[in-house]
Amino acid sequence: MTATKNTTTKNRVERSGHLRWVTVADLHVDEATQRELRPGWAAQIAADFDPDRFTPPLVSLRAGTHYVIDGQHRIEAMRLMGWEQQQVQCWVYEGLSLADEADLFLWHNNRRAVQSFDKFRIAVAAERQVESDINRIVLANGLKVQAGGGDGAISAVGALGAVYKLGPKVLGMTLRILRDSYGDAGLRGELIQGIGLMVARYHDDITEANVIARLSSVRGGLGALTTRANTLRKALGRPMSHCIAAAAVDIINVGRGRNKLPSWWS
Repeated sequence: MTATKNTTTKNRVERSGHLRWVTVADLHVDEATQRELRPGWAAQIAADFDPDRFTPPLVSLRAGTHYVIDGQHRIEAMRLMGWEQQQVQCWVYEGLSLADEADLFLWHNNRRAVQSFDKFRIAVAAERQVESDINRIVLANGLKVQAGGGDGAISAVGALGAVYKLGPKVLGMTLRILRDSYGDAGLRGELIQGIGLMVARYHDDITEANVIARLSSVRGGLGALTTRANTLRKALGRPMSHCIAAAAVDIINVGRGRNKLPSWWS
């Protein structure tokens, strides 16, 4: 970027743009420097609009016209809300060329994505309902959401969320089965998802005690389950979580006679 200047002094870190109030109707988009507008995203911003969570858009005052550099979805949300004549605070830059605007857009969108584990941890701190309930279930079963391993540690927050969608009780039962069958080695994402799927489907036909007894006593333990699941995945090309569910059903069915669970694939 060439047109902006470094205005930082000895005592102050200062940006070249300045905060100014601009009427929403006066903000325009140059498609050459913007991503394609996603109406659904703008509508979601409008539905959840909160001024305290509204980062000022970046704007270029070029040839007397205000062009949005970064923030077109925020501006479109305000239009959807009927706020064309409202003023909004923007970081306004002057003297930028079209190339400068495109470069500034790229810099401001070259952010490292927040990792799913960090999002979960922060959502719990923010007391978000789903993440807080997942955390409650994990803690209630003597486990903890923690990166880097450790006794009773689960870092696979994506798997926890996927099983939670099947029902809070399904998640609790899944964690107890894995904890008591395999210990910490069973608290991996693919196992949580696979056993979660199995519990959700056969919940009325199984008991925790019986499933734990079957899985923990089979020769080879966790290795027997994962070996069987890998064999199924290679043979059938199905997702690993489904193959783990199918392998668990096969192990549970050993010795059940006529009371066998229906095959996972049926």
